Amino acid sequence: MALTQFEVQSIIQLIRRDPEVRRQFQDALQLDGLLQLPTRMDRVEAALEKLAESQRHSEERLNRLEEAVARLIESQLRSEVVLQEVKKGVESLAGWRRGEDGRRNGEEYERTIERRAPSLLGGGMGGGTQRDVVYSRVQQLLATFYAEDDLAPEADPMLADIIWWKADRYIVAEVSIRVDRLDVLRASQRAQSLRKVGVAATGVVIGDEWLADDTLALAQAEAVEWKVGNAYSPGLVEYRRIAA
Repeated sequence: MALTQFEVQSIIQLIRRDPEVRRQFQDALQLDGLLQLPTRMDRVEAALEKLAESQRHSEERLNRLEEAVARLIESQLRSEVVLQEVKKGVESLAGWRRGEDGRRNGEEYERTIERRAPSLLGGGMGGGTQRDVVYSRVQQLLATFYAEDDLAPEADPMLADIIWWKADRYIVAEVSIRVDRLDVLRASQRAQSLRKVGVAATGVVIGDEWLADDTLALAQAEAVEWKVGNAYSPGLVEYRRIAA
C-alpha cells in the first residue's frame, strides 16, 4: 500500500526527533557504511598522500644515489687516466733507463776492446780516433779525399770505433756487444773510403754475438772480417799473423 505524502512527512519528522527510531531506520536500510564513507575516503586520501610523499622521498634518495654513483664513476675514470699516464711515464723512464744502460755498457765494451786491441789483433798500433796519434794519421791519409769531397757520416773513418795498423795494412773496426747489419755496413763503407785514397784497409766488426742470423752472411758479402765471441774470420786470422 502506498503511503500518503502526509504519512511520509510524519515518518521523516519522527526519524529526526527520535534517535532510536533513526537508528532502527539506518539499520533497516544498512546506511552505516554509506554514512562512514566520507571518513573512510578521507583516510584513504591521507594514506595515498603519505604514499606519494614516501615515493617522492624515495625518488629524491634515488636521484642522490645516482648522482653519487656518477661522481664515483667520474672519479674512477679520472683515476684510471692518471694511472695510465703514470704507467706511460714509468714505462718511458724504464725505456730511457734501459737505453742509457745499454749505451753505457756499449761504451765500456768499446773501451775494453780498444785496450785489448794489441792482443786481439796481434800487435800493431792504433785506437779510437779521439787519440791524437790516430786522429793525425787518419787525417793525413784522407787529406786528398777532403780536398775533393766530403764524407757521409756512415762512410767517414774518423767516426770508426777503432783504426788499427800494422805496416801498411789498416783495419777500420766497428765494435758492438751485439753486431748488427749497420755495424757491418759502416765498417765496409769506412774501409772503402780509405781504399779510395790508396790505403790497404779492411772493414772489421768485433762483438760478443751476432744480432741476427743473416748478419754473418752480410759481412761475407761485404768482405768485412770479424771477431765475434771467440771466433775469428780467416782474413782476421791472417791479419793477426802479420808482423807488427
